[in-house]
Amino acid sequence: WVYDYYMAAKADYVLWDDFKVLKRSIVELGHGTPYGYWMNSIPSYTLWWFNNVWEYYLHTEDKEFILAMKEDIQKHLQWVTDNIESDTGFFKEKHAPFLEWVPMEEEEYWNAFHALLMITKKNLNQLIAYVPELGSPVKWQEPNLKEEDFLVNSQALIIPLMGILSGVVSDTKAIEFLKTYKSTNPISPLSAFWLAECCSKFGLQEHAWNVLQIVWGYMLEKDSTTFWESSILTGKRDFHHNQTTYTAYDSYRMSLCHSWSSTPVQWISRYILGIKPMKPGFREVVFKPLPLAELRYCSGSISTPFGAIYVQVNKEKNGELATRVIAPPEVRII
Repeated sequence: WVYDYYMAAKADYVLWDDFKVLKRSIVELGHGTPYGYWMNSIPSYTLWWFNNVWEYYLHTEDKEFILAMKEDIQKHLQWVTDNIESDTGFFKEKHAPFLEWVPMEEEEYWNAFHALLMITKKNLNQLIAYVPELGSPVKWQEPNLKEEDFLVNSQALIIPLMGILSGVVSDTKAIEFLKTYKSTNPISPLSAFWLAECCSKFGLQEHAWNVLQIVWGYMLEKDSTTFWESSILTGKRDFHHNQTTYTAYDSYRMSLCHSWSSTPVQWISRYILGIKPMKPGFREVVFKPLPLAELRYCSGSISTPFGAIYVQVNKEKNGELATRVIAPPEVRII
């Protein structure tokens, strides 16, 4: 499942330096899905596949692998292009929606799907800028999406978040929404991660940390030792049954051990340890650990193609952070 391993990879990039399984997944879906078909039969999953290819390159600078995938990238790019109206940027035909387990209206999905299309175009063009052998930049006409269509009173949190991530929602409206949003059912770890990312984009780090505490903290409070596929913040002890109450699945279908919910690992590495890649292969990183109110001490390492970056952070009595970072010589820290 493309979206599953796309989200799971966010933890992989932090923890491991061996991506054989991830690369095999990218290859099998890219090569194994012929022109004229959507990956996993879901149009949004083909778009997430492109984003996965970009993020793999961002974290590894593995140009050899990207060039080996050139034919498949171009094949799926052509299929998406052939399904878009050249004058409007909208897909020619509506299709079965899926972006998130939380139910949403068809029109909500349609808007969010096209926001994902805009995100995909941006990331593909970033990839092509670094690997020009892939061909010309993507020139999809951007659809005329309206900000107000993402700020509707929807139970699906992913709708406003896709508007924010794509830039359709203005910075002012995005900050207003993020500051006032209260995590509540139904919320999934998938959307909770994107909520934390959106908060961090605008410097609302305490809000982002609060999201992680509420959703993943609830799992810890209930003695979970694994990440759940979905979440219910209130309910009876039978979490496995409760999680299916807002999905199309029958009871006991949702997983209580699901790698797409491991995303806090990446958020913690980027904002608690403070290491965020700015150029492919971690050749340039921002080092900016967060002075969270609850933070006293933390240390850790982040894998890069040149070796690990080691970080240590201490909060001093005056509240300021004393930091120590050791990085390979190929990594420029800013």
